[in-house]
Amino acid sequence: MVEWSLGTIGFSYPEWKGNFYPSGLSSQDALRFYSHAFNAVEINTTFYGAKSAEQMQSWSALTPEDFCFSLKAPRHITHDLRLEGAAAEELRAFAGISRALQQKLGAILIQLPPSLHADSLPQVEKFLAGLRVEPGDQAIQYAIEFRHASWYAPKAAEATADALRAHQVCWVSVDYENLPLTVTPTADFLYIRWIGRHNVLAHPGYEVLDRAERLQGWVERIQQAMTNANPPVERIFGFFDNDYAGFAPASCRRLKRLLGLPESGDSGAEQGRLF
Repeated sequence: MVEWSLGTIGFSYPEWKGNFYPSGLSSQDALRFYSHAFNAVEINTTFYGAKSAEQMQSWSALTPEDFCFSLKAPRHITHDLRLEGAAAEELRAFAGISRALQQKLGAILIQLPPSLHADSLPQVEKFLAGLRVEPGDQAIQYAIEFRHASWYAPKAAEATADALRAHQVCWVSVDYENLPLTVTPTADFLYIRWIGRHNVLAHPGYEVLDRAERLQGWVERIQQAMTNANPPVERIFGFFDNDYAGFAPASCRRLKRLLGLPESGDSGAEQGRLF
């Protein structure tokens, strides 16, 4: 039975006060509170600069044993270096700091800039080959997100999927802008981001867009993709942005209801009932 690690992209938003977070909750207690509603979070502040091992340890201390953190790789690696030069070395260093989370480290998200097209596959392959694991090191799960439509053209998609499987890196599925809604298993886990269009919807602290039918489509899409996945999918990371329907916590809970998962994440690892 597959393990689900579900949550939101970030956890600190002022508009969540009074609806998700109690009005009087201090910012220092936000992560502790959050971690008893969901069993995972995607940390996107690492995109703007790596955190210290001490910061990672402080996050870990506030959360239950079965909680996990997925971390977005620094933009200097993906957008400035564009995976070239010392990019692989810098990501290995980032992964080394992230190991401070120990068993609570989920996956590291490598989000490519939209300007990186599918003809950059050799560049991506060289970068992934440089993410070697030193003997004795904890293995790191990497997931890569492509933001240009060229990666999804049939021939490019096939070549890209083969390359990712060779390096056991997950192809991130996204519900974002005009990219195809696809699930392509390339590792023993899936990583899905429900983002929507940026800066279109208001974030009033409740959902302003009904995504029930669209999310049901995602459930069916995931189930179909897992049927013939090789290697078999053992875990699914999934994260919601406020831009998806206006209020990420409600969107995540909506998906959990569709999956038949407990509403609260504090009762042990969440196991999918459908799959």
